Parts: sequence; structure tokens; C-alpha cells
Amino acid sequence: NFRQYNESMDIAYDMLDSEDLPVDDNSAEIILSQYSVEHVPDSAASKFFAEAFRALKPGGILRVVAPNTELDVLAYRNQDKSFFAWNDWKSREGVYQKLGYRIPLTQASLEQSFLTHFAANVSEVHAGGNPRRFGDEEIREMMSWSDTDKALDTFTAACSIDIQRNYRQNHMNWWSPSKLKRELVKAGFKAACTVAPCQSRSPVLRNRGYFDRLWNEVATYIEAEKP
Repeated sequence: NFRQYNESMDIAYDMLDSEDLPVDDNSAEIILSQYSVEHVPDSAASKFFAEAFRALKPGGILRVVAPNTELDVLAYRNQDKSFFAWNDWKSREGVYQKLGYRIPLTQASLEQSFLTHFAANVSEVHAGGNPRRFGDEEIREMMSWSDTDKALDTFTAACSIDIQRNYRQNHMNWWSPSKLKRELVKAGFKAACTVAPCQSRSPVLRNRGYFDRLWNEVATYIEAEKP
């Protein structure tokens, strides 16, 4: 279970606000972002990466864990609906309504299951009220484009931040190893590399008792160092 917020040791920081991270310059040794950047738009993620770079000491490590949308795309193109296994618990009575879905996700089409994992509030099964929704036929057409990144960006660009604030557990962005590395280099990091659960340059982050215990099979793990 996740422990509750403790004001004596925790920092309240809303990534959707794209504000400065309340951490002094060159003061942190490690910053871990675990399953967070998929909940905010690119602009907010870029702000966070820049702030993490500022706050880390030279030689400090930023570790980012996020769903690997390349796997979602592969499952979609292979017509493998079983990949989206989390839809089982998201379909429980009382759960899918709280998450903002009109129907249990086990009843959603493959196209809508795929879309909800990285651009939830533009799916046809979401109840948030976004005027821009993507139906199955449009999703199929866009995912036939030769430029997959452009298709994914088109979906996420239509997501509403205001709706996301009401359904924060939903995802509104896509990430892949190459996209994460590209964004971290833009923020000033060097030596951005793909790692695996419990692999790290930091001994602390290799502790299985505290880290990498959730959804490892669908995630990408990227570490970068501040020069």
C-alpha cells in the first residue's frame, strides 16, 4: 500500500502546473520519476526534466519509469487484446466509473483499449466530456500512417488538461525509450541509457524492497546522468 502524504518529509508538487521543483540547485543525488510522465503533456514533462537537471548535483542520476507505448503499438497491430490485462481490474464495479469510463474496459474494442492507455480522455469510452473523440475507424486509419510518432502525437495533443485534473489516474501521453532519451538530452543530460528493473548505476535503486515492483513487464526504464 502507498503511504499517505507526510508534510515533514514529502514535497507537494503538481507536474500539471509546470512550476519550479522546490529543490535547491545542485543538491540532489538521485531523482526518480516512476509512472508520472504519462499523466502530463509534453510541455509539463519537459519542464520537470529541466528542473530535475537543475536540482541534481553533477554526476547525479535521473531515473524515469513509464509505460512503453511501443509495446502497446505492437500489441494493437498484432490484434492482441490480452496485452491490456489491466483492463480486468479497471472494469470492476465502482472502479471504472471512478476512473472516468462509461463502460467496463473489458467491453471496449481493441482500438479503444489501446487509446485509453496513453490518451484516455479522447477515447469514446471516457466520460470526461472532451469534444474531440477518436472512433475505432479513425484510430485504425491513423495507426496505418507510416509515421507512428505523428499519429500518437495527434491523439495526445487532443487530450484536455482540465479533464485530466479530474481523472489524474488516466494517461494523456505516450513514451518510448527513444522519446525519453531525446527529451532528456534536450534537458542537458548525458549518457541516457535503457536499463531494466533493478539495474542501475546507483546501488540504492537496485534495492528490490523499494523499487521496480509495479508493472515491470510493460515499462521502459531510462537513466541519465548530469554532467
